[in-house]
Amino acid sequence: MSSSSTAPIPKRNLIIVAALAVVVIAAAWFARNLEAPQKDTKQRLELAKTAVLSYYEEKGELPPNLEAVVAAGHAESIPSDRIGTPLVYTKIGNGVVEIKTLGPDGKEGGWMFKRDHSIRFEVPTP
Repeated sequence: MSSSSTAPIPKRNLIIVAALAVVVIAAAWFARNLEAPQKDTKQRLELAKTAVLSYYEEKGELPPNLEAVVAAGHAESIPSDRIGTPLVYTKIGNGVVEIKTLGPDGKEGGWMFKRDHSIRFEVPTP
């Protein structure tokens, strides 16, 4: 009778496979958790844009600031990012508006986790 036996898998190979599995799982978790805050920020910027456009439709002009949008009843409170910092509203000119968050560091610029997010749009000018 012939018995077939398989050679045991070397311990080193098992450690490599386990390490690769940990890296893949960590990368998936990291990507998922990185995406959620960005999605939330984009939604907040879009809501602020909608409030500004609503103000524009009612008044026929862009608001001087986000406080005016709240005072006119187009937003419940001054739009902020997910950590509570008010969004920055800038009229660039010729009906172009930029609304942005300065990121968690509260400073202009930045990269990766501290980068700014913005939305720029144009309203028709008379």
